[in-house]
Amino acid sequence: MTQQMAKGRPIDTQSQLPDGTDVKGVDEIKAYLLEKKPDVFAMSLIKHLYSYALGRDISFTDDPALYDILEQVKNKQYGLKSVIKAIATSPDFVKSTTMMATNDTKEGETSD
Repeated sequence: MTQQMAKGRPIDTQSQLPDGTDVKGVDEIKAYLLEKKPDVFAMSLIKHLYSYALGRDISFTDDPALYDILEQVKNKQYGLKSVIKAIATSPDFVKSTTMMATNDTKEGETSD
């Protein structure tokens, strides 16, 4: 159940989105995103998770990888599991984890 009042006043949950669509409440915003903007929502999620996974900011040079991940995710009906799997198997992520493993091995070596 959503909150209807705050400080004794009714909460206005109506809004107009930039494209002119009127929505009322979180449920209508969610429905709008899922029905009208699934690629935009998915790409935003992909960018944030990709950046987190790589431990760095993303840039325009990452666009081909991001769009490849988006295509994989679209083919799997935008499931979160498909987002995570596509990022974890992306060449940049595999390369970064391989480099980290190599660096950890070098740090653990001792010179005799």
